[in-house]
Amino acid sequence: MKSVIPLLFAAASFAAATHAQTLGWLPISDLPLSVAEANHTGGGPGISTLCFWDPDGDGPAQKVLVVFGALYLTIPGGEHIAYLDDSGWHGIAYQNLVTSARTAVAYRAPGTAHEDLYFPAALGTVVRYDGTTFTNVNIDNGAANYLTVGDMDGPGPISEKLYAVSNTSVSEWDGTTATVLQGGATLPGTLGALVVWDPDGPGPQTSKVVVASRNIPNRLYQWDGSAWSPWTQFD
Repeated sequence: MKSVIPLLFAAASFAAATHAQTLGWLPISDLPLSVAEANHTGGGPGISTLCFWDPDGDGPAQKVLVVFGALYLTIPGGEHIAYLDDSGWHGIAYQNLVTSARTAVAYRAPGTAHEDLYFPAALGTVVRYDGTTFTNVNIDNGAANYLTVGDMDGPGPISEKLYAVSNTSVSEWDGTTATVLQGGATLPGTLGALVVWDPDGPGPQTSKVVVASRNIPNRLYQWDGSAWSPWTQFD
């Protein structure tokens, strides 16, 4: 059984590592960056998002920390994705820009042996990486901005799904098929972040997909498995 130690990781810019430490943060090993990044003065791209990924499923290897962005790495592999394991940083050879990736998730589809990485790349295309190959997948009409993973029925028989949100809709993905969640209230344009929330933990209630509107103040919408409804507590 793999050991689990709860930790919080964050990517940020500090004038020095000691500044981060005074705020209670402990720096991990720095990414090996090229001269191009060291000389970068525009205050522009760096790490855009990060997640954990278990590339060997039920095997003995621990999860790794994966970072995305315009990284200008000196390590072998791609310029824009890297992961950290017990032996240090390693590049993943993906040459397309992923600086637009707001989120990245690891998702193990039913019947598969390990988790795949999913992230929105340029123009909202969702890319899946299985440890060897990158594949574009058509989730939410190929225009996803944010991703999350959740289990709508907790300990019930329904498997975890990946959820993606575009500006106007939310879709669920089971590793093979994408389904747009439709019914009930009409979602407004310009949707933002989403999360799958279980309101009663191990209790009998189903989970809810909650999505935020970016153009209606204080507005959240929830999906109960069959229909959308406004979450009016913030009105």
